[in-house]
Amino acid sequence: MKKCLLFAALFISGWLSGKSEAVILSPGKTVGQHYTLEIGVRHQQLDSLVDAWFETGSGVNPYTLKAGTHEVHALFSHPRTGKTITAEAFYYQAAVADERANRYRSSTTDWPWRIRFAPPDTGVWECLVQVEVHLTGKMAHDVVLQNRFLFPVLKFNCTPSGRHGMLRVNAGQRYLEHADGSPFFAIAQNIAWADKPVLRGHSPFPPVYVTGFYDMLNYVNSFGDQGGNYVRIIMAPWSTGIEWKQAGVYEQEPAWVMDSILKIAERKNMYIHLCLEMHSGYILHFDREYSWYAHPYRNFSGKDSSVVGALSQAATLDLFKQRYRYIHRRWGYS
Repeated sequence: MKKCLLFAALFISGWLSGKSEAVILSPGKTVGQHYTLEIGVRHQQLDSLVDAWFETGSGVNPYTLKAGTHEVHALFSHPRTGKTITAEAFYYQAAVADERANRYRSSTTDWPWRIRFAPPDTGVWECLVQVEVHLTGKMAHDVVLQNRFLFPVLKFNCTPSGRHGMLRVNAGQRYLEHADGSPFFAIAQNIAWADKPVLRGHSPFPPVYVTGFYDMLNYVNSFGDQGGNYVRIIMAPWSTGIEWKQAGVYEQEPAWVMDSILKIAERKNMYIHLCLEMHSGYILHFDREYSWYAHPYRNFSGKDSSVVGALSQAATLDLFKQRYRYIHRRWGYS
């Protein structure tokens, strides 16, 4: 009997931890201060549950991760100063340009969980990545099984970069400054969106031009080349908005575009004014494809729901919180 129990314990342990890794994907074991460090994570058990959700709807929705359910996060510690910072992971799919279809399409990745961190202090940092999976079922004798998996500690060195850090409002004043107290003067441009979710834009009739994502990325890059340092981006549903096709499910192609914008901004030392909502989604007198008629929250709440009625429901407010949680996990590090 003891041998059977031992075998069962070893089998469960292997199932929980097999093919599970956490690695530094970029830029390596050395990163500049205030630049992006990206960690990739895979965890066999959690990844299997996510695959089941996409295939049958019976597993785990990867966009709903939070403490107390299923969670992937990292604790960054700076031994010299004693500073600790927690960063939460987000579900990630890569995207590739389909030139023939003139669109981005999602593609698979070996690292479906990503953690991003911009180290604020120079010196050696340590990172402890943790995965928690909460299950119920016969395996746990009908009680919650909490699988807490710790990966080996990752270490990296943060070197001086000359960057001044995040922007903040000066205490008691009405102007922006950097995190280190140095002043910031904005040379700004509104490059709000691509007009259509396509790669290349087109001109239906002169002088009108309908922009695509390639145009948007080119505009941001060119503006940085000319000395611009502040760009306003709006997450419109036809552009970089990530939740329009289905409530609670985030489209990875426009998220990939937002990643690309952030990469350009980091290279050019630019800042992004990110607007998270577009008013057109909550009115009726607009293009039906991107108005309240087609809003996923309307379908979620019932097609006869008014805007006020739908947005007054606790379940709809939870969807807002869930989306903002994902946005913060994916881009709030920067």
